[in-house]
Amino acid sequence: MVYRILADSPETVPVVKAALEKLNPLSIEEQELAFGMKALLFKKVIPDEGGAQDKLEEQLQTIPHLSDFEVLSFSRSMA
Repeated sequence: MVYRILADSPETVPVVKAALEKLNPLSIEEQELAFGMKALLFKKVIPDEGGAQDKLEEQLQTIPHLSDFEVLSFSRSMA
């Protein structure tokens, strides 16, 4: 899954990024937005089982200074 994640200010992006790194992502990329703001593109593989996405999103909601997130894309593994 790929999420776009927004911090509540440019100064708190490193705090949010550090918290996201604890969730073992595939990658985290910074994306420039307007007025000095940055979004974080958070990529993570989650199990294809009921409730896994909800559990991840509950974890995201507890991160300090994270103001918003949205799913940009998701796909299923064919393995």
